[in-house]
Amino acid sequence: MVAVLYQSKREQFVDANGKPIVGGKLYVGEPNQDPRVFPLTVYAERSLTTPLLQPIELDAEGRTEVSVWIGETYSYAVDDPLDVQVLTEPYIEVEDVAAEIAAAIAADSATFNSGIKNLLVNGGHQVATNVAPTLSGTFQEGEVNQTYGRATNVTAGTLEQFADAAASVSGFGVIFSNVSLPGSGDYCEHQERLYSQDAARFIDRAGTFSFKVSHDKGSAVDFIITVAKCNAVDNFSAYTTIDASAAVSVASGVDTQLSFTVADMGACGNGLVILVRANMGTITTKDVKVWEAQAEVGSVRSEFAMYEYQIVAKTLEVEPEVTRIRAKLIGGQTVNGTVTAVVGFNTVEYDTLGELDVTTNVGRVTVLNDGYYSVQASISDVGGVTFDAGGYVQFDLYIDGSLYQRCDCFETASYQGNLQYGVTCATTIWLDAGQYLDIRFVNGTGYNLSIDTTGSPTIAVNRI
Repeated sequence: MVAVLYQSKREQFVDANGKPIVGGKLYVGEPNQDPRVFPLTVYAERSLTTPLLQPIELDAEGRTEVSVWIGETYSYAVDDPLDVQVLTEPYIEVEDVAAEIAAAIAADSATFNSGIKNLLVNGGHQVATNVAPTLSGTFQEGEVNQTYGRATNVTAGTLEQFADAAASVSGFGVIFSNVSLPGSGDYCEHQERLYSQDAARFIDRAGTFSFKVSHDKGSAVDFIITVAKCNAVDNFSAYTTIDASAAVSVASGVDTQLSFTVADMGACGNGLVILVRANMGTITTKDVKVWEAQAEVGSVRSEFAMYEYQIVAKTLEVEPEVTRIRAKLIGGQTVNGTVTAVVGFNTVEYDTLGELDVTTNVGRVTVLNDGYYSVQASISDVGGVTFDAGGYVQFDLYIDGSLYQRCDCFETASYQGNLQYGVTCATTIWLDAGQYLDIRFVNGTGYNLSIDTTGSPTIAVNRI
């Protein structure tokens, strides 16, 4: 039986006004019952050897003279000297944390010993707790933890997680999203890393590295896998190529399995860098996807294997059960006359805790936990027929139905045709559990407007 310290010796009980409960009486009993009627046995020490008599008397400062230990879920109440109840708590759960940790370690060991060869712990790309970065020419960590990417001479694009249960065993992968590259020799490059403790398994042995990939360029693209070793222990900024695969031509829109075996990895114990390059050339707003990343000792590729989400989160030391939301507005939205309308983000890419409403209050995010939240939302085009001078459009963040932040206000002149109105709302705020937020578009033109989906209006909410 686990022993939990309920009340340390000399800790103080106070009433609602902060005054000590002088001469009070402490009762500890069964959960969701009156502890004065259904008492539980409590003890004076961690070994749960010496029972204490109840009620436990409080002194002239409202303190107990002894420590109080208990081995099960309980309730408690504190009465004043006249037996009038002052404090009560009907249910306090006791968990055997040590036993849970031991069970988790055993589960981890069982998983690692069950034949899973993949040394890329987040190879399923299911843990994604980062904000998706804008692509640059240097490697940076993407939205998916411990995956990295870059694109040469890039002018547009982000490095995100995508969700596709049909394509991926895990349901997730990495996407170079809406990438624009200016030159025929430009490319996107994905990077996975193995730290020295795992890279040591490959020393002087064969290693096999595999990925699934796709793109939507419209014509075939060459993909190349490169395996490199770190020049210093766990320093991934400088590395030396061990070997590279031949170019594999991947047709546009076709999911393709890539695999490359290095016959002898040599002295690679400092760490490994595994690269997948897509020679995209000149492109405008195109995607490259990489998923089911696997690194295994040996010369034969195994079927892709992944670790459970909780194991990955624990290994990467990230908090697994937190808000991670990304959604888009698909199908457009009309905002009539002079109206303020919630932007109806209706297509979920991911929503870890189910906090985005896409059925009743479409576009509303109701958070389940207290904390700081990063909020990013954007639209790109608003369509209409004519606009008169003196009108306006706004893009606002609302909390619990009230304006919190005006992200943008644009006064219209005389327009004919579409108004090219692009704006991003980005902020970090504290929200209490149960509060909700939404993004609102304010039509102050007097004309019917439509939020176009050409630029994929998006919202992303992450607890940080």
